[in-house]
Amino acid sequence: MNVNEKNTFEGLSRYNLAALIAGINYKYAVIISFAGGSTASLNFTSADTLILESKNILRNIPVSLNVKGDQNNRIRDAFAKTLSAEGLRTQGSGAPYILEIAVNMSEAVFPENNIVNCRFTVDANLIEKATGSVLLPFNVTDREGHITYEEAKARSFLTMEKIISEKYPVVFREYIAALMPKIK
Repeated sequence: MNVNEKNTFEGLSRYNLAALIAGINYKYAVIISFAGGSTASLNFTSADTLILESKNILRNIPVSLNVKGDQNNRIRDAFAKTLSAEGLRTQGSGAPYILEIAVNMSEAVFPENNIVNCRFTVDANLIEKATGSVLLPFNVTDREGHITYEEAKARSFLTMEKIISEKYPVVFREYIAALMPKIK
């Protein structure tokens, strides 16, 4: 596997699988040792070494962010912070992966109600640039209310930031875990 293949989600998946297999091999090596055999000729790579390399791979996977409908880069920064916390690098253009984010907001007024609501939707798709495939879709829809639309909109951005920081890491970790081959 070359460096370009290694520093991808597919490469990360391969190293995670290798670490899992190395952990299993270690358990069997212990049994061989207890039985009086030698494991020196087996040339094992430890699971810890492979896990460390997986973390290095994750740090070397760049993702660019493309956001529409943001206000003062608040949504971009929320996703960037979340991706950084997961170990990924965010950068401008030229990354093999793009997180396309669209924020849509609209005013919602209900009859006989003093509260003005701001409905919002955040659509974020992690896209592999080479194939155009959507690897990880993420969608949030909610609303916030206040006596003015501007204040409802401000509350909406706070809510979006909170939802992104709470839910996107979970969805992202599930995606990474799902890359592992399924045992039949």
